[in-house]
Amino acid sequence: MVNILMILIASLLPLSGSSRSVTSDLLIAQTSKVAADEGDDKKTKKEDKAKKEPKEVKTEEDLWSEPAKDGDKKAKKDKTPAEDEVEEISPDEIEDIDDEGDEDDEGHKAESGDDLGGADLERDTWGDEERIENAEALDKGYDQTKPDAGQKKPVAAKRLSPDAGLIAKEKVDAGIAASPADGKTADEFEIPHNLEQILMPSGTVADLSALWEQRRIHLAQRDFDLAADDLKKFVGLKQELSIRNMFSHANVLIREANVARQAEDMNQALGLIDTAVVVAPDLPSVYLKQAALFFSDSPFKVGRIFGALTQASSAMFREPFSANRFFVNLVAGLSLGLGLTAAIFILVQFLLYLRLFFHDFHHLFPQGVAKLQTGLLAILVILIPVIFRTGLVTILLAWALIAWIYQQRWERLVTFLAVVLLAVAPYVLNWLVSAMALPESIAGDLLAVDRYNAPPKSISRLKSLLEEESDSQVILATLGSYYKRSGELDLAEQYFNRSIKAGPRSEVLHNNLGNVMFLKNDINKAVEHYDQATKIRPDLAIPYHNLSRAYSRKLDLDKAKEHREQAYRLDTEHIRQLIKRAKSGLARDVVVDLEIPKAWLLKADTKKNGHKQTATVSYMWSSWGGVGSPDTFPYVGAGIAGFFGLMWFLRRKMFLSAACVRCGRPACRRCNTELPDESVCGQCYHAFKHKEQVDAKSRISKEIQIRHFKLRKERLARFITFILPGVGQLIKERPLRGALFLSVFCCVLVQMLLRDGIMANTVAIGSGLDWLKLVPLMLVFLGFYVWAILDAFKNN
Repeated sequence: MVNILMILIASLLPLSGSSRSVTSDLLIAQTSKVAADEGDDKKTKKEDKAKKEPKEVKTEEDLWSEPAKDGDKKAKKDKTPAEDEVEEISPDEIEDIDDEGDEDDEGHKAESGDDLGGADLERDTWGDEERIENAEALDKGYDQTKPDAGQKKPVAAKRLSPDAGLIAKEKVDAGIAASPADGKTADEFEIPHNLEQILMPSGTVADLSALWEQRRIHLAQRDFDLAADDLKKFVGLKQELSIRNMFSHANVLIREANVARQAEDMNQALGLIDTAVVVAPDLPSVYLKQAALFFSDSPFKVGRIFGALTQASSAMFREPFSANRFFVNLVAGLSLGLGLTAAIFILVQFLLYLRLFFHDFHHLFPQGVAKLQTGLLAILVILIPVIFRTGLVTILLAWALIAWIYQQRWERLVTFLAVVLLAVAPYVLNWLVSAMALPESIAGDLLAVDRYNAPPKSISRLKSLLEEESDSQVILATLGSYYKRSGELDLAEQYFNRSIKAGPRSEVLHNNLGNVMFLKNDINKAVEHYDQATKIRPDLAIPYHNLSRAYSRKLDLDKAKEHREQAYRLDTEHIRQLIKRAKSGLARDVVVDLEIPKAWLLKADTKKNGHKQTATVSYMWSSWGGVGSPDTFPYVGAGIAGFFGLMWFLRRKMFLSAACVRCGRPACRRCNTELPDESVCGQCYHAFKHKEQVDAKSRISKEIQIRHFKLRKERLARFITFILPGVGQLIKERPLRGALFLSVFCCVLVQMLLRDGIMANTVAIGSGLDWLKLVPLMLVFLGFYVWAILDAFKNN
C-alpha cells in the first residue's frame, strides 16, 4: 500500500513532463530498494528459523528428494529475491501510462485516482495472465496452453493431490480436526511431477499398426518429415504399451538402413539402426548391423564395434525365441554332424574287418563247405537288418558289433562313443521336436503376448484354451498383464484375481494386481496386495517401492519413507533408476510390475500339444531310427552295449582271426596251429621266421606282395583324405586323429549346407548369405582340411 500511495502522489503532482518523469523514476527506484530490503529481512528470518528447526517429512517432495549440498544452500542464500521479483520500469513507460490516464480523464470524466490505480494493478499482474488462464482452464478440465484447448481432458489428467480432499472430508465427518496437509491441491502440497498425474497408454496395438501403415504411405509419397514424425509416435506408443520387441518392424528398419548406407547417407543409416535397437532391443541382427555400420563409419573406433558385438551375443541368449532357435540349430547341426561321423566311422571299420568276419564265419561250418557258400550266407546275415527295415540306427549298431570283436583298443573306444551317441538319439530327437514347436505352441503364445506385440491369434488361442482349462494360472496371469498394459484395468483385475485363486501364492501376481488397484485408485486394496508380495518375497525391492508409492498416495509419509528406505537397502541402484523413470508419469513407470518368470511361460503346455509332439517323434523314429519306441530304444542301446562287453570278454576263447601286420591277410590259429599268436599270418610266419622251409623265390614273391599291399593302402588313404578328411587316418590305423578330423569335417559341412539351420528365422528380411557365420566356418574347415591332408601324407 505504501508503494502504491507514493506512486499516486508522484503522478498527481503538477510538474512538467521532464521533471515529472525524473521524480517518478526516483520514486520507483526507492520503492524497489525498499522492497528488496524487506525481502532480505524476510529471507534472513526464514533462514534463521530453518537452521534452528530440523527438516521434517511433510510432503512427498521431502520424501523422494535427497538433502541439499552446502554449495547449493550457499548459492540460494546469496541470491536476492527482490532481483527476480521486482520488474524495472523505464521513465518512457511511465509517461505513456500517464498520457493514457489523461485521455481517460477527458473522454470519460473518471477520477484520476481510479485510473492510476487501474494502471498500477495492471502493472502488478504483468506475466500472470497465462497462469490465471491456465488455472481457470484446469478447473474446467482442459489446458489453455495447448492448441486443442477446447477439448475436455480426462479427469485422471487433473493435477489433484492423491485422496487429499477425501481424507479431509472423512476427518471432518468423524469429528477429527483436519491437519494442515488435508485438502491441499497438488501445487500446495508440492507433489512431484511423477505423481501429479498418471498417464495411461494413449493407444492400442491396433493404433501401432495404423501408425506403421501411415508411415509407409508417407514414405511412398516421399514425405520424409511426416514419416519421421510417424516413426517417433510409433516408438513412443510402443514404450507406453510396454511392448519389448517388435522384430518384423525392426527388420524393416534394418533394410532401410542398408538402403541409406548404399546411398552413402551414414547419418540416416545410423539413426535408423538406433531406432531399430529401441524397437527390438533383443534382436541380435540389429546389433550385428550396427557393428557393421560402426566399422564402415570409423573402423578404428574398435570400442563401440566390440560393444555392439557384445550386445548381439547377449541379446541372442536373452531373447527366448532367438535363444531357442540358436540352440535348436546348434544341437541339430552337432547331432547331424556327429551322427554322420559315427555312421562313417562304423562303416569304415566294418569294411576294414569284413574279410576277417568272412574267414571266421566259414569256420562255423564243417570242413568241405565251399567258401563261396559260406560267404553268401554271411552276406545274408549282414543284410538282415536292412531286409527287415529295422532302421538306420539298428543297422549301424549291428555292423558296429561285427567290427567290435576285431578292433584294437583305441578303435573300440571310438566305437563305444559312437554307440552311446546312437543310443541317446531318441532323447535328442524328442528335444528338437519340442523346441522347434515352441513358436506355435502354447508357450510360444504366452511369450508372444507377454513379451512382444501380442498377435490377435495368440490371444484368441489363449482365451479358447481357458474354456478347457479355466484354472491355468500362467495363462490367466499373462492375459492380466496384457490387459493391464493396454489400460483395461477391469479385465486385468478379473484375470489376476482368477490367477491368484487358481494356483500357489506368487509375489508376481500380488504385486501386479496391487498395481492395477493403485491405478484404479483403490489404494487400500493395493496396499494389501503389496503386503502379500513382501511377505512371500521379502528380498525383492520392487514391492517395497510400490508400497511406498501407495502410502504416499494416502499421505502416510512416515510409512512411505520406511518402505522407501527398505527398497533402497535391497537394491539401491535399481530403485534410483525407477524413481528417475517415474518422472515420465506413465502408468508403467509410476508403479512397477514384476515380470512373469520365463520358466513359467516355457513350461506351460497342454496334454494336446504333448500328444502331438510324442506322435511326431514316434513317426520320425519308426521311419529311420530303429526298433522299439523312442522311450524304449535307449534300453535297447544299453543292452547292445552290454553285449559288446560280453563279446570282448569272450574274444580270447573264440579264437578269432586277426589281420596280419605285414600283408593284411587273416592270421588264424585254427588254420595254422603252429602260429604262436595272431600277429602274422601263416605265409609270413613261414617266409620270414622259418626261412629254411621256404625257398628264396617264394620269399621274394611274398616281400613284393607285402610291398604292393602297403603301397595300395597308402595310396587309398591319401586319395580318400581329399574326399573325406579323417578316413585316411582310419585306414592307416590312427583312430583318434581320424575321428577328430572326420567329426570336424562333418559338423562344419552340415552347418554350411544348412546355412540358416533347420529352424530358420521367420522374421528375417532378405535371403543373402550370412557371412558372419560362413566365414569362420570356412576358416575352420580349411584349417582342418589342410591338416588332415598333411597328416595323411606323413609316414608312420
